[in-house]
Amino acid sequence: MNPTSIRPAQSEDLPEMYSLLAEASRSFANVDVGDLPGLLRESPGTAVQVDTKKISGFVILQQEDWADEQSGNAPARVALRATASKYPGAKARKQFSALFQCAEATLPARPAGQLFFALTDQNWLQASLSEAGFERHDSIRFYERSGPVAQPQHQPAHLLPADRSDLPHIVRVDSAAFEPLWRLGATELARLYQECRIEVAVRNGIKVGYAALNLYTDGDRRDEKAAQLVRLAVHTARAGSRHWQTTVGFQPPPCQRAGHSPRLPQYAGKQSFSRRDSMNPCNSQARSSSSGICQK
Repeated sequence: MNPTSIRPAQSEDLPEMYSLLAEASRSFANVDVGDLPGLLRESPGTAVQVDTKKISGFVILQQEDWADEQSGNAPARVALRATASKYPGAKARKQFSALFQCAEATLPARPAGQLFFALTDQNWLQASLSEAGFERHDSIRFYERSGPVAQPQHQPAHLLPADRSDLPHIVRVDSAAFEPLWRLGATELARLYQECRIEVAVRNGIKVGYAALNLYTDGDRRDEKAAQLVRLAVHTARAGSRHWQTTVGFQPPPCQRAGHSPRLPQYAGKQSFSRRDSMNPCNSQARSSSSGICQK
């Protein structure tokens, strides 16, 4: 594969990228296609391969804008947002690796490196990610419980509706409860606060956990008789206590009570992949090249 045929994506490439996503048998998008112009315009981390003046494949990465507020040493999380290839089999996997390397090289360097991740159930992409150095993680599974929620007889912590002043505490709990791959940053948690009902578990004036609940959505339809447990976190220092039980037993909004079904997000069968890099091997070349071509 000729490395000079790979370059950062440009806005003029969008029509061909849309065509590949729609027509190629090997295509993946973890973003609304309407957001692609903004990603190309605002975010580094893109690459396309051009063969005889036609785009044959591309990769789009997005570096999330947040940091570990406790240690300052967390890697920057980078999501695979979209990719497509017109090639079959081994050629598609080889193309993905080359495109990924070039897209990675355009990302700004971070002191603690980067944590790349992708969520997919597509076999061709799983194979491509594995060849690019990603590790497979557990499946995200779907759970459902119907009927009234059994309340614990003893609650060492009490639950309060969260307000905006609780967000810094929620960020700290989230960072302590989850490994870097699964953490949400301040921006994402602020969005969650806008979209969900969040309650915090408090003991002796200390916030030890939180839970986010929303009406269950099936496509464009909102089911008034089902609730979705969007996120649940308990500070790791308290995980051995009964705060976990208290947080699970939180009260949903009035319209979601009376035996309605709390549900976890439905991502059954999809696999999470991640790769931790301490540095970008191509960054110095990408910065010194006026054409933006990434070469090995």
